Amino acid sequence: MQVNSKSLIDVIIPAFNSDNYIEKTLDSVFNQTFQDYKIYVIDDNSSDGTSSILKKLGSKINLIKLKKNKGPAFCRNIGMRVSNSNYLCFLDSDDLWTKDKLLKQYKFMKKLNLDFSYTNYVVIDQNDKIKSKVYVKNYTSVNEFMCDTSIATSSLMLKRSFIDNLKFKKKGYGFDDYIFKCEILLKTKNSKCLNDYLLNYRVRKNSISSKPFRNFVWIWKINRDYFKLPLLINLKNLFGISISSLFKYRINIILRFLKNKTKKEY
Repeated sequence: MQVNSKSLIDVIIPAFNSDNYIEKTLDSVFNQTFQDYKIYVIDDNSSDGTSSILKKLGSKINLIKLKKNKGPAFCRNIGMRVSNSNYLCFLDSDDLWTKDKLLKQYKFMKKLNLDFSYTNYVVIDQNDKIKSKVYVKNYTSVNEFMCDTSIATSSLMLKRSFIDNLKFKKKGYGFDDYIFKCEILLKTKNSKCLNDYLLNYRVRKNSISSKPFRNFVWIWKINRDYFKLPLLINLKNLFGISISSLFKYRINIILRFLKNKTKKEY
């Protein structure tokens, strides 16, 4: 990989205090079967060992180190601004790609001439244990997505020409990526899901994804204040999200409970 030359795909990774995961995350990119890419890691003023790990990787990545913590929206926007590829992917600093993720998704995008695409994914915990598998449907409208929100940011691949001036909004209550996905779905119907499990999406204790009630409040506020959704539609969407979240993150707990209830007691 030539870091200083223009690549076909740029991978943008915001990193903050991820020393337990960042090296494994980057390895999942280094090991891709598709090699025409560049990596931009934006170190969001980490205070743990993340900076040392990134510095050690040297020429394998383009490293941008912030002097103040700015949040993932700011980091992703910097990555989009300084990169120059034809396609963009985002990867969270604790998620993992399968080795054929870029190749399969790029071929999928080219074959169907898509503006952006996304994939199915496996939900894992902080110890790499599988919690569930998420099958993501093809969204025909932003309203369908608002009732489900199953697109993982780390599964996205987008044409740069399609993104144009779109940015991640810092007003996202921690859900800047939710707003971004809504806006790209509003902009085009030319998107599809590649129904392969090409991402391991990590849910850690105390992460945003691990606090469903707080997430509902944030999404409620975004839908009300930013997208101006009427009350009843907002309520309907939150109900849909709650059902979706149950299947995405809690289904294994339910299955284990039912299994234990059906065991014969002696």
